[in-house]
Amino acid sequence: MIYGRLTVIADDGARLGRARAVLCQCECGNKKLFVIGNLRYGTTRSCGCLAIEGHTRHGMKGTKLYRAWHGMRTRCTTSHQARTPSYLGVTHCAEWATFEGFIAHPPPGIFVAGESVLGRIGDVGDYSPTNARWITKSENSREASTRYFVGDIAALDVALSNGIGQSAFYERIRRGWSAHDAATTPIGTKRAA
Repeated sequence: MIYGRLTVIADDGARLGRARAVLCQCECGNKKLFVIGNLRYGTTRSCGCLAIEGHTRHGMKGTKLYRAWHGMRTRCTTSHQARTPSYLGVTHCAEWATFEGFIAHPPPGIFVAGESVLGRIGDVGDYSPTNARWITKSENSREASTRYFVGDIAALDVALSNGIGQSAFYERIRRGWSAHDAATTPIGTKRAA
Protein backbone atom coordinates (compact mmCIF):
# COMPACT_ATOMS: atom_id res chain seq x y z
CA MET A 1 0.00 0.00 0.00
CA ILE A 2 1.21 3.53 -0.80
CA TYR A 3 0.17 6.64 1.15
CA GLY A 4 1.58 9.82 -0.31
CA ARG A 5 5.35 9.31 -0.29
CA LEU A 6 5.17 6.36 2.11
CA THR A 7 5.15 2.70 1.05
CA VAL A 8 4.16 0.08 3.64
CA ILE A 9 6.98 -2.48 3.86
CA ALA A 10 5.90 -4.40 6.98
CA ASP A 11 2.56 -4.89 8.72
CA ASP A 12 3.37 -7.22 11.60
CA GLY A 13 1.03 -5.94 14.32
CA ALA A 14 3.36 -3.23 15.64
CA ARG A 15 1.86 -0.53 17.86
CA LEU A 16 2.60 3.08 18.68
CA GLY A 17 0.90 3.55 22.03
CA ARG A 18 -2.52 1.98 21.57
CA ALA A 19 -2.64 2.58 17.82
CA ARG A 20 -1.81 0.01 15.17
CA ALA A 21 1.34 0.95 13.25
CA VAL A 22 3.06 -0.18 10.09
CA LEU A 23 6.67 0.14 8.96
CA CYS A 24 6.97 2.39 5.92
CA GLN A 25 9.72 3.55 3.65
CA CYS A 26 9.55 7.13 2.42
CA GLU A 27 10.55 8.10 -1.14
CA CYS A 28 13.53 9.89 0.43
CA GLY A 29 14.73 6.55 1.87
CA ASN A 30 13.81 6.95 5.55
CA LYS A 31 12.15 3.97 7.27
CA LYS A 32 9.87 4.51 10.24
CA LEU A 33 6.75 3.26 12.02
CA PHE A 34 3.55 5.20 11.31
CA VAL A 35 0.05 4.96 12.76
CA ILE A 36 -2.08 3.31 10.05
CA GLY A 37 -5.07 5.57 10.76
CA ASN A 38 -2.99 8.69 10.08
CA LEU A 39 -1.90 7.19 6.76
CA ARG A 40 -5.45 6.25 5.74
CA TYR A 41 -6.88 9.66 6.61
CA GLY A 42 -4.06 11.50 4.83
CA THR A 43 -2.73 13.31 7.89
CA THR A 44 0.66 11.64 7.38
CA ARG A 45 2.01 11.68 3.82
CA SER A 46 5.77 11.53 4.32
CA CYS A 47 8.45 11.00 6.96
CA GLY A 48 8.59 14.76 7.41
CA CYS A 49 10.58 15.55 4.29
CA LEU A 50 7.51 16.93 2.50
CA ALA A 51 7.05 19.65 5.13
CA ILE A 52 10.76 20.50 5.07
CA GLU A 53 10.74 20.80 1.28
CA GLY A 54 7.58 22.90 1.37
CA HIS A 55 9.29 25.44 3.61
CA THR A 56 12.70 25.50 2.01
CA ARG A 57 12.33 24.42 -1.61
CA HIS A 58 13.60 27.82 -2.72
CA GLY A 59 16.46 27.72 -0.20
CA MET A 60 15.82 31.27 0.98
CA LYS A 61 13.80 30.81 4.16
CA GLY A 62 15.38 32.93 6.86
CA THR A 63 16.87 35.45 4.44
CA LYS A 64 15.91 39.11 4.74
CA LEU A 65 14.23 38.96 1.33
CA TYR A 66 12.07 36.02 2.45
CA ARG A 67 11.24 37.82 5.72
CA ALA A 68 10.17 40.92 3.76
CA TRP A 69 7.80 38.80 1.65
CA HIS A 70 6.53 36.93 4.71
CA GLY A 71 5.94 40.23 6.53
CA MET A 72 3.86 41.46 3.60
CA ARG A 73 1.81 38.23 3.70
CA THR A 74 1.33 38.62 7.47
CA ARG A 75 0.05 42.19 7.04
CA CYS A 76 -2.59 40.81 4.67
CA THR A 77 -4.05 38.32 7.19
CA THR A 78 -7.25 38.94 9.11
CA SER A 79 -5.61 38.44 12.52
CA HIS A 80 -2.96 41.10 11.79
CA GLN A 81 -5.57 43.48 10.42
CA ALA A 82 -7.63 43.16 13.58
CA ARG A 83 -4.60 44.39 15.57
CA THR A 84 -3.54 47.01 13.01
CA PRO A 85 -6.65 48.68 11.52
CA SER A 86 -4.62 50.71 9.00
CA TYR A 87 -4.17 47.44 7.04
CA LEU A 88 -7.87 46.51 7.13
CA GLY A 89 -8.83 45.04 3.77
CA VAL A 90 -5.28 45.17 2.37
CA THR A 91 -4.41 42.06 0.39
CA HIS A 92 -1.84 40.98 -2.19
CA CYS A 93 -1.99 39.88 -5.81
CA ALA A 94 -2.26 36.20 -6.75
CA GLU A 95 1.34 36.11 -8.02
CA TRP A 96 2.64 36.99 -4.55
CA ALA A 97 0.78 34.19 -2.77
CA THR A 98 4.03 32.18 -2.91
CA PHE A 99 7.60 33.29 -2.42
CA GLU A 100 8.49 31.84 -5.83
CA GLY A 101 5.80 34.04 -7.41
CA PHE A 102 7.16 37.05 -5.54
CA ILE A 103 10.64 36.40 -6.92
CA ALA A 104 9.26 35.83 -10.45
CA HIS A 105 7.27 39.11 -10.33
CA PRO A 106 9.38 41.38 -8.11
CA PRO A 107 8.49 44.91 -7.10
CA PRO A 108 10.49 47.71 -8.70
CA GLY A 109 13.49 49.18 -6.94
CA ILE A 110 16.56 47.64 -5.40
CA PHE A 111 16.39 45.44 -2.33
CA VAL A 112 19.17 46.22 0.16
CA ALA A 113 19.22 43.75 3.07
CA GLY A 114 18.59 45.51 6.37
CA GLU A 115 17.70 48.82 4.75
CA SER A 116 14.80 48.11 2.38
CA VAL A 117 11.16 47.48 3.16
CA LEU A 118 8.30 46.64 0.85
CA GLY A 119 6.09 49.72 0.66
CA ARG A 120 2.82 50.31 -1.13
CA ILE A 121 2.73 53.35 -3.40
CA GLY A 122 1.16 56.17 -1.43
CA ASP A 123 0.71 53.65 1.40
CA VAL A 124 -2.68 52.74 -0.09
CA GLY A 125 -4.12 49.85 -2.10
CA ASP A 126 -3.06 46.22 -2.25
CA TYR A 127 0.41 44.71 -2.62
CA SER A 128 1.31 43.93 -6.24
CA PRO A 129 4.24 44.51 -8.62
CA THR A 130 2.46 47.64 -9.89
CA ASN A 131 1.54 49.05 -6.45
CA ALA A 132 4.61 48.25 -4.34
CA ARG A 133 8.30 49.06 -4.42
CA TRP A 134 11.44 48.72 -2.34
CA ILE A 135 12.02 51.82 -0.23
CA THR A 136 14.13 52.65 2.81
CA LYS A 137 12.67 52.31 6.30
CA SER A 138 12.72 56.07 6.78
CA GLU A 139 10.92 56.66 3.46
CA ASN A 140 8.30 54.12 4.52
CA SER A 141 7.80 55.85 7.88
CA ARG A 142 7.57 59.23 6.21
CA GLU A 143 4.99 57.92 3.72
CA ALA A 144 2.94 56.29 6.48
CA SER A 145 3.05 59.51 8.50
CA THR A 146 1.32 61.43 5.71
CA ARG A 147 -1.94 59.95 7.01
CA TYR A 148 -1.55 62.11 10.13
CA PHE A 149 -1.43 65.89 10.07
CA VAL A 150 -1.25 68.74 12.55
CA GLY A 151 -2.68 71.59 10.52
CA ASP A 152 -0.99 71.34 7.13
CA ILE A 153 2.19 69.70 8.47
CA ALA A 154 2.88 65.97 8.66
CA ALA A 155 2.39 65.02 12.31
CA LEU A 156 5.64 63.05 12.46
CA ASP A 157 7.57 66.20 11.49
CA VAL A 158 5.82 68.09 14.30
CA ALA A 159 6.58 65.28 16.75
CA LEU A 160 10.27 65.18 15.81
CA SER A 161 10.57 68.97 16.14
CA ASN A 162 9.04 68.64 19.64
CA GLY A 163 11.57 66.01 20.67
CA ILE A 164 9.10 63.12 20.38
CA GLY A 165 10.73 60.18 18.63
CA GLN A 166 9.16 58.26 15.79
CA SER A 167 8.52 55.12 17.86
CA ALA A 168 6.91 57.14 20.67
CA PHE A 169 4.72 58.98 18.16
CA TYR A 170 3.46 55.75 16.54
CA GLU A 171 2.95 54.06 19.90
CA ARG A 172 0.70 56.95 20.89
CA ILE A 173 -1.22 56.67 17.61
CA ARG A 174 -1.60 52.92 18.20
CA ARG A 175 -3.05 53.67 21.63
CA GLY A 176 -5.69 55.92 20.11
CA TRP A 177 -4.18 59.37 20.63
CA SER A 178 -5.10 62.05 18.11
CA ALA A 179 -2.31 63.04 15.74
CA HIS A 180 -2.20 66.48 17.38
CA ASP A 181 -1.80 65.07 20.91
CA ALA A 182 0.69 62.41 19.81
CA ALA A 183 2.85 65.05 18.12
CA THR A 184 2.64 67.85 20.67
CA THR A 185 2.32 66.33 24.16
CA PRO A 186 5.79 66.29 25.74
CA ILE A 187 7.24 62.91 26.66
CA GLY A 188 6.40 62.00 30.26
CA THR A 189 3.20 64.06 30.22
CA LYS A 190 -0.13 62.29 30.48
CA ARG A 191 -2.64 63.02 27.77
CA ALA A 192 -5.56 65.23 28.82
CA ALA A 193 -8.78 63.23 29.18
